[in-house]
Amino acid sequence: MTGNKYFNMIVLGLKEQLIYVRAMLFRQFLMVTIMIIFVNLWSVVYQGQTEINGHSYNQVIWYLLITEAFFMSRAPVAYKIADEIKNGTFAYTSSRPYSYALYHFFVSLGDSSFKLLTNFIVGAVLVMLLGIKLNISFLAILCFFLVMLIGYIIDYCLQFMIGTFSFIQEEISGYVFIYEKLLFIFGGIIFPLSILSNHVEQLFFLMPFVYVIGFPAQLLTQGLSELNILYLGLQLLYLMIFIISAKACYTSLRKKTMMNGG
Repeated sequence: MTGNKYFNMIVLGLKEQLIYVRAMLFRQFLMVTIMIIFVNLWSVVYQGQTEINGHSYNQVIWYLLITEAFFMSRAPVAYKIADEIKNGTFAYTSSRPYSYALYHFFVSLGDSSFKLLTNFIVGAVLVMLLGIKLNISFLAILCFFLVMLIGYIIDYCLQFMIGTFSFIQEEISGYVFIYEKLLFIFGGIIFPLSILSNHVEQLFFLMPFVYVIGFPAQLLTQGLSELNILYLGLQLLYLMIFIISAKACYTSLRKKTMMNGG
């Protein structure tokens, strides 16, 4: 690989996805199946109603399209790091002339970007063919890409920290399972949190999980508002907290590896 090494890492993650064509086709089939279920489920919920707590049927469907496309495109960073720790390759890969954390970040970014793009395109074509459309401002689209990138970094940091648990505990699947369920419930993946009462919504938005993808999807479908600007400040705060925490976990892991002979 030539040129910028981190850009090449993104390309590496992209190439990995292009190899597995059958897996890609199965993922699109699953995406279509999930969206058909959501379209029919929420059409029953909205039967006889145009809005629920300020949310139209079209807004909810596009919100769910974004959250599902994102969740299905997440790279298994925690498992990759755990595998390297358990099989001993961590000592080798962490000594290479680049940042270990950034290596996994950029490779996973290339991996996830391709899956996210294909998931979204397939889902968007489906819902538009069903006549479900949504008017979105250009400014909202720009803000969405920004907050989605921040959300992706938060998710990466959390997965990175879970992966480092493998140094003290062999099996991390339980931690991954709990984290993903927290994303589903408190992260707003299966339903928009803002569709709930204001007090419950504010409680959920005090937790970090919604800032992974629930908040970006809400920003895109509902547009900019004073409340969303406040939530953006909280998202940036959590971003800094988890970057510092992930760095601390990695530093501690590296020291323990050196102490044990690497």
